[in-house]
Amino acid sequence: MASFLSVFPDAHLFCLWRSTDALLVAAPSGRALSLARLHSPALRRDLARARLEAPEQIAAFYVASGPALREMAAGGALNTDDRPFVEYRAPRDMIEVGRSYGSHHPGITRLLTLPVVPPVEGPLAGWPREVVLEWRARQRLSSPDRENAAAALAELRDAGLPALAARLAPGAGADPVKAARASLDVAGAMVAARSLLATATGASRLEPLLVLGVAEFGAAHEDAALAAFAEAQAVAPADPRAYALEARVRLARGDTDGARRALERGTAHAPGDSTLARGLRVLAGSRPPRPGDSP
Repeated sequence: MASFLSVFPDAHLFCLWRSTDALLVAAPSGRALSLARLHSPALRRDLARARLEAPEQIAAFYVASGPALREMAAGGALNTDDRPFVEYRAPRDMIEVGRSYGSHHPGITRLLTLPVVPPVEGPLAGWPREVVLEWRARQRLSSPDRENAAAALAELRDAGLPALAARLAPGAGADPVKAARASLDVAGAMVAARSLLATATGASRLEPLLVLGVAEFGAAHEDAALAAFAEAQAVAPADPRAYALEARVRLARGDTDGARRALERGTAHAPGDSTLARGLRVLAGSRPPRPGDSP
């Protein structure tokens, strides 16, 4: 960040919170992101490929711009042509951080926060305020952390939007899948997911199967979790999430080879998915050498 900002001091930072990616975007001072252009029919396919529910969801990934970023990066060493330490250190960090912290280093994630109310200056200037706050609150509410969810609703109320806070509160909507996801009661999530599966058919089974698998895993029912993820893979072979979740369960069991096979199956059905590829790289770096490996 320090190196990037030394050249592009008014850059913007976006984070893909459910992944491990941060995006630094160079932009001239005062440049805003046009919401009208994001609604262009020409961008519909790209937004769908990114699995965004609406263009406004981009507001949930925005962190900060310019001065705030420069403050975060203060004191950072510069990565230069004659001292390119990032290139040499990144492979080691990928394995060490992935193994020790699940790819989310606490020293870094503490700096990257998602307040419901974004900084005043930035690429979202001119977007409808309530829409921006709603998508940012939704992102926070998707976290299993009870305190984080409660704080997000409190921030909405403090921002003068108590009705929106009431509408987004867990269990308040009409969407039972979202209610199950927001629920901190594993047993309740199982009941909600199974209720949906009793009537769901075809592709509509995918989301409740994923919710059920995560809930079963949280309850230490690993075989039931694997069964749910296997069915999810059969329902939607090109969706990478069920393969990644299966790999996580198998790793928890100590089955590294099984986790690798799950990721390889996922990569065959969803080539180019960054989460699956990253998992394979981490596993490749963590296993001991085997006979026949190239030196």
